[in-house]
Amino acid sequence: MIGAVLIFLEFITPTNFVLFAFGLGFFTLAGLTYVGLSLWVQILAFIFVVSLTIFLSYKFARKTTEGAKDFSPISVVGKEGRVVLVEGDKVVVRVEGEDWLAEGEGEFKGGDKGGVFGVLVGGCGVRVGNGKVEIITSVTSEFKKRGEEMYRKYADEISKVIMNGGDGVYLVVYPNYNMMISIANYLMNLPVRQVREGEVKHLPKLLELALTNKKLVIHAVSGGRFTEGVELVKDGKSLIKYIIIAGVLYPNISDDYVRDRIKASGLKDYTWMKIQAEMQVKQAIGRGIRGPEDSVNVILMDYRYSYLAKSWGLTSY
Repeated sequence: MIGAVLIFLEFITPTNFVLFAFGLGFFTLAGLTYVGLSLWVQILAFIFVVSLTIFLSYKFARKTTEGAKDFSPISVVGKEGRVVLVEGDKVVVRVEGEDWLAEGEGEFKGGDKGGVFGVLVGGCGVRVGNGKVEIITSVTSEFKKRGEEMYRKYADEISKVIMNGGDGVYLVVYPNYNMMISIANYLMNLPVRQVREGEVKHLPKLLELALTNKKLVIHAVSGGRFTEGVELVKDGKSLIKYIIIAGVLYPNISDDYVRDRIKASGLKDYTWMKIQAEMQVKQAIGRGIRGPEDSVNVILMDYRYSYLAKSWGLTSY
């Protein structure tokens, strides 16, 4: 019974094979007791089985280490994984079938279950960087509620964040170009430098703007270049300090390409759309977390995040 419990726990906790080894050890004890061997034989057999299992497990894990990819924060943000090796300053985390290797104490940050970013491993959090999440419920990007009145509300909320916030880059992500243009037009009079998706063709120019302005606001579209390719870093730290998600980042379901992808997935429309929205939000957040010491403020602007954020692992409430 004890052996079965320990082996089960090994599969749900990051234990470096130790529980599995002791589980086999207790199974061995049970078997030897059943056949009536002496206590000393049972103890020696227990020690041998546990030691051999741990040795072989680590030997196998080293092979996994050799094939693991170099650790990248964006690769694991918001995804669930499992620690398969901890040895000295080496940590291998298996995320969605792929192994990621980190070396050095700083690359993985341990936290509690409420940790916002990174890999959740069993009952213990392993996170990359730090973040604070705020949800604004007075606005929504729901199609039936879109219009100039709602766009003005969004502009007011975004303006408050920018004018009351600290220095750095503000990345504002919209579900589509129409919302970006409509809301950004209401923000034109803000006394800060602003750039819209498509205005700057070369990323070095964008980095120059980020370095020469105390506050830089980047208006970006979900799935666009600024959310998938931008990396604004100085001395190894991200310059993006605020990420504002202006609406739930659902794809356009009326688009033929989107319809084809939904059909190919075999999923129901809403299920597929929600998965895509989650991926886009986490990818946007990843723009502000390029290393273990980065810290970013995330503002989710849509009342639906009051329940989506928790289910996506972005908040613990």
